[in-house]
Amino acid sequence: EAWAGFNFSIDNPDALQAALGSASETLTDIKNDLDRAVGIFSTVLPFIPKAGSTYRSSTLLLDAGAHLSQAGRIITDGFAIMNNDSRPLGERLLHLEEALHAAFPLIRAAEKELAHVKPNSLPARARGPVITLQTLVPALRAGFTQTLTLLPALENFLGADAPKRYLVVFQNPHELRPTGGFIGSFALLDLDQGEIKNLEVPGGGPYDLACCLTEHVIAPEPLHLIEPHWQFHDANWFPDFH
Repeated sequence: EAWAGFNFSIDNPDALQAALGSASETLTDIKNDLDRAVGIFSTVLPFIPKAGSTYRSSTLLLDAGAHLSQAGRIITDGFAIMNNDSRPLGERLLHLEEALHAAFPLIRAAEKELAHVKPNSLPARARGPVITLQTLVPALRAGFTQTLTLLPALENFLGADAPKRYLVVFQNPHELRPTGGFIGSFALLDLDQGEIKNLEVPGGGPYDLACCLTEHVIAPEPLHLIEPHWQFHDANWFPDFH
């Protein structure tokens, strides 16, 4: 009966945390029932063919539930810090990454345990939720893998380890250039710990730089018809400019 209301979802962090909490309570009840039912026969039950298969699947399922429950608590703590707006974003991302790293081995262990569970050996009410878990937990583990790969790059971009300055160019697609369009304006963006420390958008755009260029570079030949010197607004004449 305990399986009737069991549901598992990874649509969003809140749903994941709620589902793992529900799984923990449900699997704890099943474990207690199993312990009471098996009692002193636990040492011989695994060797009875049909009962043994059910017992092994149930044990694996309970182990997986314990790992998912523990991972859920870690993830909950990680997102609690992530949602604390009083702390810098870069710091919160680092804490979230640490939480995901701590939860990942537990998710991986649950995935391995679930892979060896035989749904047909379980009571009918348990089969559907178990089959769902066998599909969703590998997807969850894959999502963890991808997130843990991307988070360091995001943290670096946001200046979690050191302040970062970025040049942001705005291109006009009506005046074609290899990277998308003519550079009609630009901005300088300073980030530190995920916070915007400074944002400069010159009113004259790239033309404000015309008087300040210390080096004069000959423009690509086709541009000579317009301007013999290579200006900032034509820097993207080639797609690999830098």
